[in-house]
Amino acid sequence: MIEGITHESGSDFIMTNVRNKDDYKNSERGQDIELNGGTKDDIIFMANAKQNIQKLIAEIRKLKNKTK
Repeated sequence: MIEGITHESGSDFIMTNVRNKDDYKNSERGQDIELNGGTKDDIIFMANAKQNIQKLIAEIRKLKNKTK
């Protein structure tokens, strides 16, 4: 949740265990992650790390297979 992007007031933070930003009322929602001293870009990077690392590993494997 980035102020000015996904909502208009409050602090920037990462919601955990949600499908999308509209799932904030989910009773199974995890703890929020707040980053002190970080930028909005830092929060976006961290929030996307799980899927981006998976994509990076898949691309590395693909490239390794091309060299064999």
